[in-house]
Amino acid sequence: MTVVLAVAAWIWTSQHRITGFERDARKAVLKGDWTTLKTISEDWLRWDPATNDGKAYYAEACVQLEDYQAAVDALHHVSEDYHGYLSAQAMRAEILFSDLNQPLEAIDVWNKILTLEPAADVPHQRLIYWYAMTLQRQKLVEQIIAAAKHKAEPREAYAYLVLADDLNFSDGLATVTRWLSQYPDNQILEVAQAVYAAKVTSSRSLPKFGTSTVMPGDRSLVDRCHEKYPEALEPLALLIELAIFDGDSEKVRSLLGKAPANAENDGRFWRFRGWLLTAGKSFEAAATSLRRAIELGPWDWRARLFLADVLRKQGKNEEAATVGELAMQGKTLHGKLLQSPNARDLSLELVNEIYAHLEQTGPDVVQNALASRLNPE
Repeated sequence: MTVVLAVAAWIWTSQHRITGFERDARKAVLKGDWTTLKTISEDWLRWDPATNDGKAYYAEACVQLEDYQAAVDALHHVSEDYHGYLSAQAMRAEILFSDLNQPLEAIDVWNKILTLEPAADVPHQRLIYWYAMTLQRQKLVEQIIAAAKHKAEPREAYAYLVLADDLNFSDGLATVTRWLSQYPDNQILEVAQAVYAAKVTSSRSLPKFGTSTVMPGDRSLVDRCHEKYPEALEPLALLIELAIFDGDSEKVRSLLGKAPANAENDGRFWRFRGWLLTAGKSFEAAATSLRRAIELGPWDWRARLFLADVLRKQGKNEEAATVGELAMQGKTLHGKLLQSPNARDLSLELVNEIYAHLEQTGPDVVQNALASRLNPE
């Protein structure tokens, strides 16, 4: 009986202490007294090292006191069965990404959250931003489609999809260079930095539309990346775009001959082949390549424009007119999006234009998701 009473007394004392810690922590939060909150949570963790609430309060205090690494360490040790686990990990990822300049570690956390909660909107948004800023177009498209399947896509996803072949951000070069300082020799970041640098004009601004998107700035980094990372598609794609702009079919042929195997799944390279075949008057093969380009990248208005030209040369004027009209619609939409201040705050008129275009081009999953946004039940 004495043993039972002792255990009961210990349980009561422990619960009382925990209740007291939590009460005092809440008071400190309400007062905005972060130094006191940190002291309370440290005492709480010494009393009960496994307490998840204590870790969460400690992390909050550390964030407010700008001790970001300590906050991340505490949140990392929150257990998965904790009711606030997903929120704790979302907070951890945001600190890693924004405050500690550790985006690669943040990416791992966001992906972990999505394995547990596939419809979580913030991880989708942040991953879409990361893939867009680092010019990882294939992963960007895959992430947008994955988000759309769960109706968790951010507003900017639609613009990013339409602009997938021409991603450019005014702060892209500075942002990627900052990330690269954290991860020297990272291939993804080196490639993105090279492409951004090549697209910067003499005025240090980023060209946005039309032929100016492939006018060279500092191409030395692109050339270097192409040599260092021959399997990377972005430097090669930019060099081919430049050669097409110059009308240099022999250089295009030479560069296409260096395309790695994964270029087969990139619609741009089928468009490049279509252009080269058209230049060589192999119209049937050109049409086949351009149709494949459109299949892989339904947002590619250039492939449709090239295909319309090939169809006219084949005497298929009715189909050429239909394809050409859709190409010009895509080109016009493309231009309007590039002229918008940002991808999140698009006018309702422009969003409706995106929807009308997606209705004709797909992907269906993104078109359906946008329809749900425009016409919520």
